[in-house]
Amino acid sequence: MSTAPETTAEAGAGEHLVALEHPMFSRIAGISFRRSASDGTAVMVVPFEDREASVPLKGLQREFDIPDDSPDGRMLVLIAEALHYVTALYPGDPLPAEVTSGEASWSPAGNHLRRAQIRLRVALLGWQDPAAAKLAIRDLEGGGRMETDPELKTAMQHATRRAAGTLNCAGPDEVMARLESLSNEFAYIESLRDRLLLRVQALVTRAKRMSSTLSRSDVVRLDAISRVIKMTGTSVDDMEGRFGKIDEICHDIIALLREPEVRIAFVRENRDALYRTQLGWEPILEQWDHVDEDDEVLLWQVVANTYQFLARRYLAVTEWPSFLGLRESLGSSKRNMMRW
Repeated sequence: MSTAPETTAEAGAGEHLVALEHPMFSRIAGISFRRSASDGTAVMVVPFEDREASVPLKGLQREFDIPDDSPDGRMLVLIAEALHYVTALYPGDPLPAEVTSGEASWSPAGNHLRRAQIRLRVALLGWQDPAAAKLAIRDLEGGGRMETDPELKTAMQHATRRAAGTLNCAGPDEVMARLESLSNEFAYIESLRDRLLLRVQALVTRAKRMSSTLSRSDVVRLDAISRVIKMTGTSVDDMEGRFGKIDEICHDIIALLREPEVRIAFVRENRDALYRTQLGWEPILEQWDHVDEDDEVLLWQVVANTYQFLARRYLAVTEWPSFLGLRESLGSSKRNMMRW
């Protein structure tokens, strides 16, 4: 089953569409905007017979003397930002909601909304009754205990009444309404926890298991898999740091309920950063999801692809000579296991 998020962006007002005024953009047929596969630069792609030519947007702006503060200059900035969330844009396409309204252009699943609701309620319980919160946290996967357990229901009623007084709300119902609204925001975080963090952590576990089965004489494979583990660990550390900060906001539930706008802005900023990371990782994660452990050739090709993906992002410049040497060794290997 695919784990890619469902996109829900729809065409909105005219200013939310890719629209450029310079005659050059209308004279050339079939143009699109993408990110360069080599370095991630935002480019305009022009079809040329059976090939394509790409021009960096910054260079394009200079070449045609498009000022930064002109409508086209502002649109090119929006296009570059939008390409963090979509793979390509064409003239007339809607810009993703992330760059127009701050909303997400994709939807979490129902179980993620449910999990977000429970996390927020557990946080409120923890503020009132830490013991009840420890009992309720077991309900994260949807057991329904918070709705059926009399002790937890009573504890939740006490917590909402106390919170209503602390926050000067009209009553417990207003507190619950605020929690429900916040759940819609945190559902995206729960989705990304599943679609990104847990899958990359599983990749590390799997790579370590593969490494443990290799002979010490298999130098090429040991070197490749150890570097994959190291670089993936760097990525996981960054992800865990972002999720940790978001979880801290969720845990500080009264501050969140009192000033949701300030804290949700931070949550959305990290949501979008994690989503961009997820889009980058998705092709690699899909390969790991579908490769069979028994297909040794394909499995190590996936390792090779992961290595190349990570090297572009995490390998220090001083390490590139050894990286290129390893590529050469792999390319000449009689095993023919790892080529790119």
